[in-house]
Amino acid sequence: MEDKATKDFCPVSGALSSCLFASVMDFWSQLLRQESWLLTFSPQVPAPESLQNYNGEEKEPNSQDLNMNYESRYSEDNASDITRFLLSEERDRLCLWKFQFSDEDLDLLNQIEPNVFGGAVVQCLVSIGEALTKNTVISSCGESTHDLEASKATLDATIREGKRHIQSIYHDDDIAETIASTGYEGSVATDYTVPDDKPTSLHESVKIEIGKLQRLSFPIAQTLAGKKG
Repeated sequence: MEDKATKDFCPVSGALSSCLFASVMDFWSQLLRQESWLLTFSPQVPAPESLQNYNGEEKEPNSQDLNMNYESRYSEDNASDITRFLLSEERDRLCLWKFQFSDEDLDLLNQIEPNVFGGAVVQCLVSIGEALTKNTVISSCGESTHDLEASKATLDATIREGKRHIQSIYHDDDIAETIASTGYEGSVATDYTVPDDKPTSLHESVKIEIGKLQRLSFPIAQTLAGKKG
């Protein structure tokens, strides 16, 4: 019987962006559906919004009263639900971004000739996929994880293909010059790691990459209009 990961993996470079998006969304959705906590970090309740927005100009809230009230609302038992909710929101943001473009649109960016914005899309999707897989530990925990394991294998394979694509772009001097002239070089950086002195949570990691994709929407639309025109 053919393995699901082998069957679903589409390593065709011309369809790389759409394959990456589909693989990311499939793994992300299956991960959120798992009853067991499969992430490598303990679920944490985000800081109260009143403390996050405190700018020093207003009277600082009584931290003891605030913490007691906050802890009474959110216990450790439902911290995982909050984390799932935040990750689900980011997944929905990624879906909303994708609604602007068809699979053919995204794949067109990487066809005919290398395109800086096509590379940016691949880079962001690779970063999102890596953030998800590196923060996940799959164990049975009394429930079937076969589909999740197969989905992860597919995503891992597509990520490797995406990295090879990015490296091939950066070996082209003309493309490197184009990247430097666009102002979007921060969105297509070749460094996939987060510096040790700047730890980033899974939620923040995917949020940052989706933000990059959203900022790239307009130049991507212009590029597609030029190609189709």
